[in-house]
Amino acid sequence: MKVIISGPLLSMSGYGNHARQVLDFVFEKHKNDEIFCDVTSWGNTNWNLTKDFLSKSVFDKIINNFISEADINRLADKNTPYFNVSYQICFPDQWSTRIAKHNIGFFAGIETTICCEKWIDQINLMDKVVVPSAHALNSINNAVKHYYCQKLDTEVCVIPEWFYDDFSIETTVDICSLKEVKTENNVLIIGQLNKINPETDRKNILNTLEASILALKGTEWGIILKMFTENNSCFDFYKTKKILKTYIDLTFKDVKLPKVYLVHGNMKNKEIKELYSSSKVKCLVSGTRGEGFGLTFLEAAASGIPIVATKWSAYDEYLDYYLGVDFDLVNIPTSLSNVKNEFEVYSNIWVENSKWAEFNKKSMIDSIIKVTKKDFNSVKILNQKKSILNKYSKNSIMCIYNKQLGRQY
Repeated sequence: MKVIISGPLLSMSGYGNHARQVLDFVFEKHKNDEIFCDVTSWGNTNWNLTKDFLSKSVFDKIINNFISEADINRLADKNTPYFNVSYQICFPDQWSTRIAKHNIGFFAGIETTICCEKWIDQINLMDKVVVPSAHALNSINNAVKHYYCQKLDTEVCVIPEWFYDDFSIETTVDICSLKEVKTENNVLIIGQLNKINPETDRKNILNTLEASILALKGTEWGIILKMFTENNSCFDFYKTKKILKTYIDLTFKDVKLPKVYLVHGNMKNKEIKELYSSSKVKCLVSGTRGEGFGLTFLEAAASGIPIVATKWSAYDEYLDYYLGVDFDLVNIPTSLSNVKNEFEVYSNIWVENSKWAEFNKKSMIDSIIKVTKKDFNSVKILNQKKSILNKYSKNSIMCIYNKQLGRQY
C-alpha cells in the first residue's frame, strides 16, 4: 500500500505541530506500507530545517520519505490515483481527491461560530474529516444550517491533540531565556500578533496586554510576552519589539507600568516546558477570541500553572478548572468579511455575521488580580494537571486515532 501525508510537517506553527502528530500516527498505522511525505508551507512561519527543534526520529521520517511537488503533480495526472490513502493537513479548500483512492482531511475549524460555505463542499468530497475539538465541529454544523445545506455526507470526527513527552517530566530549572527577567512574579502571554489593529487580531494580544498592564500597574509583578508577528526571524524580533513599544508608549502615558519582557525565537519542546515551569511564571493569560484547539492551554495545564482566559472555544472542553473571563459573542469586524463578489463570499474563510468572543476588560483585570492574591484553588489546578497528563498523553490520543481511523483501507 502507498500512503501519502501532506501538510506543513516542518513548519513552526500550530498546524505544523498537528501535522507531525498525524505523521506519528501514520507511521504507526502504516509501518509495513510505503509512506511519502509532502512538505507544504504554512503562511510566513519558519521551517525546521535542522534536528534542533524536532526529535531525530520525526525529522528522519520526513526527510527520508520526502516527495517533491513536481512528482506529486506528475502522479496526479494519471488516470488512476497513485496512492491508496492520503492524509492531508491544511484548510479544506486545499484538499485534493486526485492523488489517492481514499482521502482523509484534517483541519482545526475556525475561531468563529461559522466556517465558510466552500469548506462544506470540500468536506463532502473527502472520505473522512478530522477536527481537534467539538468547537471546530460546531463551526461546521453551524455552517450547514447557515447555508441551508442539506447535510454533511462525510463523517467528521473529533481527535484532540496531545502534549509532548517533555511536559510529563518534572523540572525546577529556570531557563536561560528568562535570566534577564528581574521580577520574581510574572504573568505569561503567548501567541502570534496576527494583526496590528487590535480589533482584527485573532489572538487579541494587544487588548490582553492592556488588561494585564492595568491589573498589574503599581505592583512588583511583570509581564512576559512569548510572541512573534510573522515568524521568528531576527527581523521579526525588531519588528515585534517596535510594535509593542509604540503601542505601550501611546496607550499608557500616565501609568506606573509593570515590567514588560519580550521572549522571541524558536524554542524546543523542553524549553517551552521549562518556560511554563519557571518559578518566575505564575500564570498564563489569554484574551483570545477563539481557538480551534489551543495547544498552549493544554501545555500550561499539563505544567500545573493557573490559567486566565476567555471562557469560550475549544480549551473549555478539556480544562476542568481555570479563571474564566466573561465575554460577549460579537460579529467579526466587517473588514474581515468584506468581499466584492459571489465567489469571494463562497470561499472567504471569514463568514459575514459569524461571531467570536470579546472578553470583558473588567472581568479580565479582576481575574489577573485574583492570581496576584493567590485567590484560586491550587488543589483543582493540581488535579487538573494529573487529569491532563493522563487523558492527553500521546498514548491516550493514539488510542482515539486507532479507534477513529483504524485500518479501514
